[in-house]
Amino acid sequence: MPQYRFNVRRDERLFLDPESQELPGIEEAEAEALHVLAEMAKDAIPDTMNRELAVEVADETGKPLLVAKLILRITRDG
Repeated sequence: MPQYRFNVRRDERLFLDPESQELPGIEEAEAEALHVLAEMAKDAIPDTMNRELAVEVADETGKPLLVAKLILRITRDG
């Protein structure tokens, strides 16, 4: 079964996943990335009005496969 790493980016800071996770395929890795991103957003919302969050999925060699990204931004008129 393939191994995936879920590296986390908060704004400009990248946090490398120290352990890989075994999943059946890229579809499951994509779903896991979205789950991780949703949890990150839940934790970030009370802290900031502007934040960029991402989960960068790589294979076991570190080759990038996909990025799930969320931009939290509040703009006010007036």
